[in-house]
Amino acid sequence: MKKQSKSSMKRIGLMLSAALVAAVLMPAAAFAADSISISHAAGFNAVQGDGIYIEVEARVLSGTSDYSLTLTSSDSDITVVSGSTGIFTGGTNQTGTFAVKVDKKASVGAHTLKVRAVADDGIGTIIREQNITLDVTRNMDSFSSLGGAAFDVDYSISGGSSLIAGQTQTLQLSLFNRGNTVIKNARISLTLPEGLSIASGAATVNAGYLSIGKTYVAEYPIAADRDLESKSYPVTVRIAGLNSSNSEVSVEETVYVPLAGTGGSGALDLEILNVKTPESVSAGSDFSVSFDVKNKGEYDAVNVKAELRVPEGVFNKTKNVFLIDRLAGGASQTCTVTLNARQGGEYALFEISAGSADGTQTVSQYGGTMVRGGGGGTNPQLMVSAYSYGGQPVRAGGEFILSLTLNNTSSGTALQNIKVTVTSDDSAFLPVGTSNAFYVPSIAPDSSLTHEMRLAAKKDAEQRTSTVTVAMSYEDSSGGTYTASDIISIPVIQETRLVIDDILDPGYLTADQMGYLNVNYYNMGKTQLSNLRVTAEGDFTVEGSATMYVGNMTSGKSDYYSINFFPNGPGPLNGKVIFTFEDAAGDEQIIEKPFTFQVGEAMVWEEDPNMPQPEMPAEGMSTWKTVGILLAGAAAVFGIVRYRKRKKLIRDEEFDLNE
Repeated sequence: MKKQSKSSMKRIGLMLSAALVAAVLMPAAAFAADSISISHAAGFNAVQGDGIYIEVEARVLSGTSDYSLTLTSSDSDITVVSGSTGIFTGGTNQTGTFAVKVDKKASVGAHTLKVRAVADDGIGTIIREQNITLDVTRNMDSFSSLGGAAFDVDYSISGGSSLIAGQTQTLQLSLFNRGNTVIKNARISLTLPEGLSIASGAATVNAGYLSIGKTYVAEYPIAADRDLESKSYPVTVRIAGLNSSNSEVSVEETVYVPLAGTGGSGALDLEILNVKTPESVSAGSDFSVSFDVKNKGEYDAVNVKAELRVPEGVFNKTKNVFLIDRLAGGASQTCTVTLNARQGGEYALFEISAGSADGTQTVSQYGGTMVRGGGGGTNPQLMVSAYSYGGQPVRAGGEFILSLTLNNTSSGTALQNIKVTVTSDDSAFLPVGTSNAFYVPSIAPDSSLTHEMRLAAKKDAEQRTSTVTVAMSYEDSSGGTYTASDIISIPVIQETRLVIDDILDPGYLTADQMGYLNVNYYNMGKTQLSNLRVTAEGDFTVEGSATMYVGNMTSGKSDYYSINFFPNGPGPLNGKVIFTFEDAAGDEQIIEKPFTFQVGEAMVWEEDPNMPQPEMPAEGMSTWKTVGILLAGAAAVFGIVRYRKRKKLIRDEEFDLNE
């Protein structure tokens, strides 16, 4: 009995000790589970193939420390281009903007994405997690507005991203019918360049019935000669059959398929060598891990994937996955990853792997380093706590102000001799009137400083969300040196460029004649025009509807607008064709194309007295025949008069509506 009592007292003592330790180690500014609410603020709908921006609003319900917002997708149809915001100051409501790309073959309907509010506490505590929905609609621009047969052809290759010399692989072709006609009794055939051949089976596939807006997948086993060089080879795809009118039609599309030449054995013989890690690092400091991937085989290794996996508490500051297109026999390639560990007092173990891109052939190696600093609070931290670039996506070729807020997170150490260097991937942004670096003498403990710099986006910058690296070097009050870097995202959009041909005069036109108008237009910009619609207005009445809805118009596409009309009267006929669309930023744009036609007087028909008059019926004609002829003539005259009155009434009503 006494032993049991002592055992119970011992357990209670251990529990109290554990609770006391937890209380001591618990962060002072811990997050409550309900301290933040998340709502979907903007970007609810997208079209297949679109790139859109989704806005998420975080509202602080109770006191919090610094936090960030992240967006992830487990749906292969939806790719999150920029998945994380910068660090937001605790206790403030914030809006995070994320760039999302929708696959052009994405399934129509609702797609789920996950938003998280993550604490900036060094271990990535999730404060709030919530699902949001993105509705995807069919891209009607996939269908040709000019009529006829048209197909989009995509390809994929079994076992990787390219064909391999000396091997036979399956070439899968996805044929999307974007035309305005079905293809019946469809036949799909290939024209292959020298060195490529169909390994087995027929060269022509009978596809049957290809419906509008549907995708058909054809597969061919392609054998590549062993002595082919590395480059892209043209493969011509021909689709032939009967259209909806039972007329023979055919469409040809050429795809360029990459091939890895000079051997290319399917069996990889890789080795990981020269793993270099520092013996120890300070918590909060950047450090690098490097390793070599060597091809010990006789043939070239293609589509090699190398990866460095990091343990919890260690963060990648550069890419940690390396895709090597080709590694010659006996050659090696060095891979380097920059890391940062905020939590000290632990041994960080890294797993390094190299193998085929599909993961079927892999070798592994390990390395590690000791992270000093216990608790992660011994080293002063300088970070980008907030940034802004004007609130709207940056236009290519334009200038903008980048505002950076630097925060000294240390509560007792002033930071000094601070140098900040700003660089962008692909050099998308260039400094204006200054260099890409600036100097800050010092930042007091628990204080922030905001600096603005003018940047310009290159005219040929790709329309996407570009990443900008903010690298910082600084010293503490004891002269200790440190480095840190943060990555921010800035979306770039290209200017729209809709080119419209001159509207040609239809020729001699009188007030009682029907005229026509036709104009060609082209999307010569680098971005898609969304929700494009065309209409016309002026001194005329349109036969039918004057408005044509085009939908989305991709870069490089052309189309035309045509109407028939009746002039309101003789003299100058003034009008304009109006193009309305949304640019890549979602702003509505209006372009007007004016025109003037000359309209002559209506034709006046006078009766010719010399015209021979109709003869009276012969005396021998019966009375009933005479009455029938007279009645038929009267009915014809009545019908003509009624038709002309009705036509004039409809035209007058349409004119009133247009006014």
